[in-house]
Amino acid sequence: MKQSSEQAPRSRYENYEALLSEDEFERTVAPFLRGMRDIPDEFFVASFDGAGEEIPEGVQFIQSTRDKGLWDVEIGFDLAEDDDEAVQIGAPCRLYAVNVDAEETVRLFKSVLCRGQVPDVSGWADITKEVFEKSPTHKGPVGEMGGRN
Repeated sequence: MKQSSEQAPRSRYENYEALLSEDEFERTVAPFLRGMRDIPDEFFVASFDGAGEEIPEGVQFIQSTRDKGLWDVEIGFDLAEDDDEAVQIGAPCRLYAVNVDAEETVRLFKSVLCRGQVPDVSGWADITKEVFEKSPTHKGPVGEMGGRN
């Protein structure tokens, strides 16, 4: 059975090489994030392959999906040289996640995409092991969709 266009996922994968102006962010990214629906495979990924110095060092991507009325925001960081646990499970990055409302999701994305600031993830869940042990073929943000391989 075909999904109607209302139920088809509206997903975006964007690679950024420089910071966005707040006007551009409010025009292009914020409405998409606020309008996300609880639909499998609907996501927004902002990747930083080839990014300049403006993007926070060590951040590979920030992504979000929506589930049960909350936005699941995940940030992937380059592995530290001494991150033996991640290396043992074949993880190409260290992943942290938090569940927040729409406005906090917009705030987190704006912080990274417009200001180049990394959110404090000390209170976030480290989901690296969970993600990569469940999916040994996982190669980056949202599985095979893209990101760093």
